[in-house]
Amino acid sequence: MWTKVSYQTSGEGPENKLHGPPAYFTSESEAAKLSVRKLAALEPRTVIPGLGKPLTGPEVPAALHKLADDFNRIAVPENEK
Repeated sequence: MWTKVSYQTSGEGPENKLHGPPAYFTSESEAAKLSVRKLAALEPRTVIPGLGKPLTGPEVPAALHKLADDFNRIAVPENEK
């Protein structure tokens, strides 16, 4: 799992968003999906991924559950689906 900084068009500054792992670092998507599900079940308010900036706040558990629930669509490369 990693975070990606994207810039809002409102001019409010950068926003971190949770993403699945980069395809070039993930050879076992099913194992990665299971890891995200386990992490989501803990409902942490702070996540410090291996790549990207930390995410913290009350929205983090919901973002993890969304990633876990939609992992195949969000994080699995097309050639592995």
